[in-house]
Amino acid sequence: MSEASDNAKVQERRARVLQLAYACSPWRGSEPGVGWNRAIEAAKYSDVWVICEGVEFEHQVRGHLENIGEIPGLQFRFVRKSRLEQMLSKVPGVYYIAYRLWHRRAFQAAEQLHEEVHFDLAHQVNLCGFREPGQLGKLSIPLIWGPVGGTQNYPWIAIQQAGFWGGTQEVIRSIANSLQLRFSRRVRRAVHRADLLLAANSTSQLHFERMISKSVPALCEIGSPAVPASQAVERTRQTHLNEPLHLLWVGNLHAFKALPLLLHAMSMLPDLSKVQLRVVGSGPQRKRWQRMADKLGISNRIEWVGRVPDVKIQTHYSWADAFAFTSLRDTTGTVVLEALANGLPVIAADHQGVGDIVNEDCGIKVPVAIPRKMATHYRDALLRLLDDPSILARLQAGALQRAAEYAWPEQGKRMRDYYRQVLGDAFLWDGRSAEQATNTTVQHA
Repeated sequence: MSEASDNAKVQERRARVLQLAYACSPWRGSEPGVGWNRAIEAAKYSDVWVICEGVEFEHQVRGHLENIGEIPGLQFRFVRKSRLEQMLSKVPGVYYIAYRLWHRRAFQAAEQLHEEVHFDLAHQVNLCGFREPGQLGKLSIPLIWGPVGGTQNYPWIAIQQAGFWGGTQEVIRSIANSLQLRFSRRVRRAVHRADLLLAANSTSQLHFERMISKSVPALCEIGSPAVPASQAVERTRQTHLNEPLHLLWVGNLHAFKALPLLLHAMSMLPDLSKVQLRVVGSGPQRKRWQRMADKLGISNRIEWVGRVPDVKIQTHYSWADAFAFTSLRDTTGTVVLEALANGLPVIAADHQGVGDIVNEDCGIKVPVAIPRKMATHYRDALLRLLDDPSILARLQAGALQRAAEYAWPEQGKRMRDYYRQVLGDAFLWDGRSAEQATNTTVQHA
């Protein structure tokens, strides 16, 4: 048989892809949402099998598929954490031991599945962090790892902001991060073994390029959610009614999230009545930050909502006029794209993943500096929005446009192109099934 005939035969089918996504859920955001959306977008262009953790996610995935029906081109396999792994996962400081043990058994499942399916490509999807690269590279098929993040550290110049205990934790983490990235044999082996390594942001991109001395493409690890038209709101402030600027902050109340930067910024405003802040989330810093707000005299302008289920968070995005993201250490921040998708301009530090996403068309970036200067910059950003409603309106429109660039279908196309880059043009990449391709061929004939 000629080479042309061989190629034609291969092109009658889509690529078979094995994805390993420890966290995968259609009902949740963050890492589980990433696992789910990567899978359903990849299934538009490839035949995809996903291995994910079963104790936490199996009932969520199966329950969703029972409601909507099977998704063409997509199948799931679940590897449940053992009792030992479940116990270790709850012990501070040893989570990654449990995670690594799970990966060993996940690889055994991957080997068995590969014998049945004969995959063309393996993709290590999540968790996003670089510390545990998994073992898919042992399958002797092309491997994509990423997008990978977690290499970013808390900026030393602002370490005072985290407080004594928070700052101590960040110093320890930064040192451990740097040592593991530089000296971990497993990480370095995985980085070199991958046929394609994707960095989750420009910070990780720089770190990996220094490690392997070659170009590493960057692809945001998260995607923008679709906001139903019925939930979209006309975001025009009624300044003639003296309505305050509704400012939203969403996240876990941990030291590295740096909410005090915003609290101090609000205390510097010449007229505090023009801003109403809503804080959605819970965590160990809540009482400390509430006491701080009392001392600053701004408690009457802050609503502490607490943790909100993902299905109810939309109410708070609809309430807001703008969004503040003060975190000083995050790969990107799922809430950033959620805010943009709801038409909310984002005020955030100009670094790491959020610095890649937010631009002058959709938000205001604050330079990383000592805490007092950063608080002043956040105050100035608020004043810009308060003093000129046209700026707010322009940024709200720009937020929707920017979110569209990161919509999951667009992220899926980018991932498809990376699959194609690794595997070449020998497979169907246009979203057709093998049956559709065959029918098209017959019609043309």
